[in-house]
Amino acid sequence: SPDGSRIAFPARDGFDWLVRGADGAEPPRLLVSDDAIKLLGDWSPDGAEFVYTRIDGAASFDLWIARADDGSARPLLVSTHMATIAEVEDALGALCFGHLSSASPPSRSS
Repeated sequence: SPDGSRIAFPARDGFDWLVRGADGAEPPRLLVSDDAIKLLGDWSPDGAEFVYTRIDGAASFDLWIARADDGSARPLLVSTHMATIAEVEDALGALCFGHLSSASPPSRSS
């Protein structure tokens, strides 16, 4: 988390995201779990939400966001094509710095 109090990490071969205190005093708790692989996660600036890449059965890379308190998740940016890892990283980076338009993914320049 931005304040350094929590750590989020993938588990179960990428099908789950777990969260635990950075001090390790408490066991990890399940944040998100479903049948899609999840990777490339990061916290919102206020630490209230966690954004991650979700790869569904059609191999599309979508950005999802989950509330840190209860894990309720919703799609944030759904790709209409097979996105590359670079495109996902660009979108995730833009989101973390507040420059992502929900209307379209950021474009890559050569």
